[in-house]
Amino acid sequence: TVVEEVIPPITIKALVHLFLYAIHQEAIAFRNGASSEVPVRLISAMINACIAALAAVMNLTGSSNALDLPFDSVEAGGKVSCDYDICEAVSQAMTEGAQLVPRARVAQLQVERGIDALRPEVQEMLQDGEFDFSYGVQKKLYSTE
Repeated sequence: TVVEEVIPPITIKALVHLFLYAIHQEAIAFRNGASSEVPVRLISAMINACIAALAAVMNLTGSSNALDLPFDSVEAGGKVSCDYDICEAVSQAMTEGAQLVPRARVAQLQVERGIDALRPEVQEMLQDGEFDFSYGVQKKLYSTE
């Protein structure tokens, strides 16, 4: 698919490792009273960018059907979706205990992924004018108009 050509699996793997490393460093920085060498704001901004990128990549590659065939992607025509691999890597990092993995950041990734999955439907609703609530509402005129 086009996504696999543009974003190779090694890039997704590097992004996951960057995400896990950054949330580990953020947890250490906050544990030490934010007195680390790297500013916590920079780490937090990097984490937010990783979360947005991971959610977008997970959405672009389709979603696994975990109940039937977890390695078959529904939207990508039978190709393996990366969402299972990303979730598995995060899960292993949480359970192994070798690094700190704040659950709030994992929850943020889950929420962003859910929101990213809804973006096409919301975009379609916006284009169709389904969010136009101006009917029956009169415009308020101000003295400056």
